[in-house]
Amino acid sequence: MYGFNPMGLLSNARKFLAQLFSGRTPKPVELSFVEVEAWVAKTSEQEFGSLSNNAITRFSEIRFLTSQLKIGFSALKTQPIETQKGNPALRKVVSSSQHALSERMDHLLSKLEPPRLVDFSTVSTYCLTAYPVLQKEILSMRKDIAYTGILLQKEVKGIGENFAELEQILSELFKAFSESPVTSVLPSVSAGIRRIKELQDKNREIKTETSRLRSAQLELEQEHSDVEKKYQSETDSSTAQRLTALKKSFDELLQEQQELEQQLLVRLEPVDKPLRRLYQMVESKTEQNESVLLRQELALYLSTLTRSPSSAFKSDPKGVLFKEILVELKQAIDSDVIHLKEKEKERAIQAIFALAEYDFFDQFFWKHNKCEVEKQKIEKELKSSVFFMNLQAIETELKRLQDRKKNIETEQSKLHAALEKNRTEISRDAKQLGELLSSIRGGPVSVLI
Repeated sequence: MYGFNPMGLLSNARKFLAQLFSGRTPKPVELSFVEVEAWVAKTSEQEFGSLSNNAITRFSEIRFLTSQLKIGFSALKTQPIETQKGNPALRKVVSSSQHALSERMDHLLSKLEPPRLVDFSTVSTYCLTAYPVLQKEILSMRKDIAYTGILLQKEVKGIGENFAELEQILSELFKAFSESPVTSVLPSVSAGIRRIKELQDKNREIKTETSRLRSAQLELEQEHSDVEKKYQSETDSSTAQRLTALKKSFDELLQEQQELEQQLLVRLEPVDKPLRRLYQMVESKTEQNESVLLRQELALYLSTLTRSPSSAFKSDPKGVLFKEILVELKQAIDSDVIHLKEKEKERAIQAIFALAEYDFFDQFFWKHNKCEVEKQKIEKELKSSVFFMNLQAIETELKRLQDRKKNIETEQSKLHAALEKNRTEISRDAKQLGELLSSIRGGPVSVLI
C-alpha cells in the first residue's frame, strides 16, 4: 500500500540472511504509535549521516565534471561544419544534430547540478532521481550523438569520457541510496504515519459527534416522555373519549366513501378503455380547431370522467350527462370509429346497456353524499373543539419527536459503521507500518495503537 522498492527488499533479505547464519535473532520491539516518528529518526540517523556525507563528497566531483562538460559542449557548438563540401545532405544533418545536441545537453546538465541545500531529504531525492534522468535523456539523444560524431568524432569522444565518469558516480549514489533500507522505505513510512494520523483525527471527530448526538438523544427522550405523559392524561378524560369516538366515526365514513368510489371504478372498468379513446378523439379535434365530436358541456364532463369518475358523478348526480356519453360511445363503437376486437366490443356494448339502466343516484351519489354530510358535521364539531385542537397539536409534536429520534438513531448507526471501518483500516495500516519498520531495523517491530 505504501510503495515497493526491489533494491530495498534485496538489502533487507541480505540483512536477514546475515542474521540467520550468525545465529543472532533480534528481540522483537513494540512501539506505541506516538513513539514511531522519534524511533525512525533515531534509528536512521547514523545511516543518514553516512549516506549524506558520502553523497556530499561526490557532489564536488559531479560539479567538476558538469563544468567540464559545459566547456566541451560550448566548444562543440562553435565547431564549424562546411555544409557545401563532401556530402552536403549528410553535413546538413550533422550540423543540425550538433546544435540540437548542444542545446539539449545544456538543459540536461542543469538538471544534474547537485543541490546546494544538503539536508537529507534533498540529498536523497537528488541521488535517487539524477541517474534515471541521465539514462533517459542520453537514450533520447542517441541519434544526435551518433550523427554529430560522424564529423566531430574527437570532440564527441572527449565529452563521452566525461559523461562515462559522471554516469559511474551517479550510478554508485543511486545504488547506495536505493539499497538502503532506510531510504527505500522512508517515504512509505511517512505515508503510513500520515494516513494513521488522518484516520485517528477522523475518529476523534466521529466520537465528538457521537457524544453530541447522545446528549441530544437523552434530551429528546426526556422531552418525548413528558409529551407522552401529557398526551396520556389528556386522552384519559371523558371529553377525549367522546372526541376519539367522533374521530373514529369520521374515519369510518371516509372509508365508506372510498369503498363506494372503488365500486364505481369497478363498474366503469369495462368501458374505461373506450371512454379514454373517445376523449382522445375529442381532444385531437379540438386542438385542430375542427368541429368537436361532442358539445362543450359533454366534452368537459368526459374530461372529468376520465380523470376522476367520483367527481364527475358528484356534478351529475343522476348520471344524465353520463348516459348521453354512453350513447355517443355506443355510436362510435358501432361505426368502428373506435375500433375494438370482437370480444372487447361485445363486452363494452353489454356494459353500456347495463350502465344505462344503473341507478347512479341511489347506488352512488346519495350514499356518498350522505357520508359527506355526516363527515362535515363531525369535522365542524372537531374543529370547534379547543380540546381536540390541543390534542392534535400534541399528536403532531409526538410524531415530530419520534421522527427526530429515528433520525438520530440513523445518524448514530452511520457514525458507528464509519468508526469501525476506520479502526479496521488503522489496524491494517499499523501492521503494514510495523513491517516497514522491521525492514529498517532488520528485526521484528510491531506498532501498537
